[in-house]
Amino acid sequence: MLLLYNDQRQGSASPLLTSVMLALLTLLFWEWLRPLPLLTETHAVYPFVIFFVIVMVLKVLRLAWYFSVPLVSLVWLFLLHHLYFTGPLFSLSWLSYLVQELVYAIPFILERDWSSVSFLSRTFFFFMLIWLIALSLYESVFLRQRVLYFVVMTITYLAVLDTFTPFDAKGPVIRTVLGGFLLLSVVHWRHIASKAEQQGGTGAAFRPASWMVLSLVFIVAAASVAYTAPKAEPAWPDPVAFIQAYSEGSGARAVQRVGYDGADEVLGGPFIEDDTIVFQAVTETLHYWRGESRDYYNGQGWENSDSMEIFFAFDDVEQVRTNMDLFLADPATETDMIRAELYFAGERAQLFYPGDPLEVKVFTNTDVVAGWERFSGRWFSYDRLHHYQPAPLSGYELVSAFPSYSVKALREANTEQIPAEIRNRYTQLPDTLPDRVGQLALEAVEGEETMYDQVRAIEAYFRLNGFEYETEDVPVPGPGEDYVDQFLFETQRGYCDNFSSAMVVMLRTLDIPARWVKGFTSGEVVDRHDRTYNTVVRNKNAHSWVEVYFPGVGWVPFEPTRTFQNPYQFERDDLDLTQEWDSATAQQEFLEEQRSEQYLEQESESAAAQVDNQNLTHGLQPVGWMIAIALGFMCIVSLVFVFTWRRVILSWIIWRYRQGTDQRWLMNTYAVLLRYLGRFIKPKHPSQTLREYVLSLESELEIQQLIPLIRRFEETRYGNHSLSASSMRQIYQLWLSVMKQLKSSPGKK
Repeated sequence: MLLLYNDQRQGSASPLLTSVMLALLTLLFWEWLRPLPLLTETHAVYPFVIFFVIVMVLKVLRLAWYFSVPLVSLVWLFLLHHLYFTGPLFSLSWLSYLVQELVYAIPFILERDWSSVSFLSRTFFFFMLIWLIALSLYESVFLRQRVLYFVVMTITYLAVLDTFTPFDAKGPVIRTVLGGFLLLSVVHWRHIASKAEQQGGTGAAFRPASWMVLSLVFIVAAASVAYTAPKAEPAWPDPVAFIQAYSEGSGARAVQRVGYDGADEVLGGPFIEDDTIVFQAVTETLHYWRGESRDYYNGQGWENSDSMEIFFAFDDVEQVRTNMDLFLADPATETDMIRAELYFAGERAQLFYPGDPLEVKVFTNTDVVAGWERFSGRWFSYDRLHHYQPAPLSGYELVSAFPSYSVKALREANTEQIPAEIRNRYTQLPDTLPDRVGQLALEAVEGEETMYDQVRAIEAYFRLNGFEYETEDVPVPGPGEDYVDQFLFETQRGYCDNFSSAMVVMLRTLDIPARWVKGFTSGEVVDRHDRTYNTVVRNKNAHSWVEVYFPGVGWVPFEPTRTFQNPYQFERDDLDLTQEWDSATAQQEFLEEQRSEQYLEQESESAAAQVDNQNLTHGLQPVGWMIAIALGFMCIVSLVFVFTWRRVILSWIIWRYRQGTDQRWLMNTYAVLLRYLGRFIKPKHPSQTLREYVLSLESELEIQQLIPLIRRFEETRYGNHSLSASSMRQIYQLWLSVMKQLKSSPGKK
C-alpha cells in the first residue's frame, strides 16, 4: 500500500486511488517504450519501466530530496551495471569506465554526432531523460490533475509510428484509449472528492471502486462500438506510398536495408546497414549461422525448385540424421561436437545453426515440433496443438557436429561417385546464361586437375582480379541482363550476394554441384569466458556463401567474398613439412598483399584510441574513488533509512501537523492517526465500530490516552461543538503523545 501525505496541493487521495493512477500512468508510459526493440537497437525495455516506476513511487511517497535522489541514483547505476557489466556492482573498474565513456561522449554530443556516442552513454542519458519525464508527469498528473495532454500525445505518437514505420499500433492504440480514459476518469473522481472535502463534506458518497468499475464499463463499451462499427474509406491517400515513390524516383529500385529475409528471386542494388539485433548467442567457437540454401538460379536471383518438409520431435536424433542425409558430413569426416545457446531479440520461428545440427532443445512450454525442409536445410518450429502453425521461440540450445575437412580427402574425391539426384539438382543453370560465363570459368581453372583445386581456383579468382566489395554503388541488372554476367563482366563490384552467386554459377558450368547458402556471420564478440564466446548478431551480419558437394566428404563451405574468411578448418594433410612451410609462407604473403590501406589506418586509429583510453582511465582514477565513496555513503544512508523509515516518516508527520487552530486541522490529524494505526499496528475491520477497534489495539498499544482522544474527535465531528484554544491544546497533546507512542512501538509483525 502506498503512503500518501496530505497537503494543499496533493489532496487527500486514498492509497487505492493513487495506486490505480500510478499503474495506469505506467502502462501509458510503457506504450512509448514498446516500439524501441523493433525500431532501434534497444534489446529490452523492462529496465526503463522499472526505473520509471521507482522514480514515481518515491515522488508519491514524497520523500525528501536527500533520500530520494541517492536512492534513484543507486537504482540508475544498478540498472546500467545489469545491462552492460558482469563484475561486482561496487567496483572501481566499471565506474571508471563509465565516467570515461561519458567524458568521451561529451564532444560528440556538442557536435551533434550522435552515431559516435557509445551505447553505454546513450543508455545513461536515456535514464536521465526518463527521470525528468517522471518528475514532469508527477507534477502534471498528481499535483495539477492534468492528464489529457499525455493521453493525446501517446495516441498521436503511436499513430505516427504505425504510419511511417513497420510498427503495428492497432493493439497499443486500443490499450492507450482504454487506459487513458480510465486514468482521466480516476483523476476526475479525485478532483470531485477533493472539492467535496473542501466544502465540508466527508466524501463518503464517492466510492472510488464503484466509480472505476462504472467508468471501465462505459469506456470498454464505447471502445467496442468504435472498434466494431463500419469504417469509412480514407479521405486522403496513404502518405507513405507517396513519400516512398517520390524519394525512389521513376523506375529506380529502392535502397534496401540489409537483413535476413525470404525474398531472393531478384538480387542486386545497393543497401544500407541495419544495426538491429537479431539474436545473442553463447557458443564454443566462432562460425557462420546457417539459415537455408537455394538450388535454382533463374538469371536474376535464387529460388527453391522443390520443398519437402518433414515434421519430427526436436530431440529425436535418429530422425534428424535420417532426414538430413543431404546435409550431414560423411561419417569419415572428422568433426567436433560444439554446444551453442541462442536467444532471439524478439521471437522467431526459424532456427539458425552452425555445422550439422544433431540435437535441439527449445526454450518454450508449448508442444512444438521441428519442421525440416530437406532440400533447403531450413528449420522451423511448429505448434503441434494448433494445426502446425509456426511457433515463434525466444531461444534454443543445440549440439552440432562442426567438421574439419581433410584436403587430402577433398583432392581424392571421385566426381563419378556424385549421386545423380545431387548432380541434377545442383548443376542447374538457365538457358539464357551467356556462354562467356562458362568460358571464364574454364580459363580460371586452367591447369587444375582435381575438383578441389578447381573450386579453390574459382574462390580465389575474385580476390586476384580486381573485384571490389561495395554496398552502395551497386547497379541493378537491366531487363534481360543476367545477374552474374553483369557482375563478372560489367561492374566487378558488389557484396556477398554477387560474389557467392557468381561462384556457384561458375562451378555449375564446370558440372561441379554447388548451392547458394544464406544466414549470418558470427557477429560481434562482446565477451569471452571459459572457452565460450558471447556474441551479438545483427541484421547487418546477414551473409551468403557457397557450399560444394564432394563425394565421400559431403557439403563443404567456401567463402568467395572479399574481406571475409571461411570459418571452417581445412587440414593440409596432403603436404609434407617442406611443402606445408612453403604453402603457409605463400599464403601469408598473399594475405599481407591483400590488406588494404583502409585496414592499416583502422588498426592505427584503434591502437591510438587504446593508448588514449588507457591514459584517460589512469587520469580518472581519482574520480573513480570519489564515485566509490559517494556510492558507499548512499548505501549507508539507504540502509539507515530501511531500518528507521517508520520513525522517519512518523517524525515528519508530527512535525508537519504541529498544533493548529481550526476544525479542519483537527479532522486531518484524526484521519492521519487512524491511517497510521492501521498501517503500523493493525487495520480496522469493516465490521468493527471505532470503539471496538480502539479496544482491540490494547495488546499492541497503551490505549489510556487513545480512548479520550478518539472521544474528543467524535464529539467535535458529530456534535458540532466549537472548541476553545485550551481544548485544542489539550487535544494536540493527547494526539502528540499517541503518535510518539506509535513511533516507538514495535508495530505489527
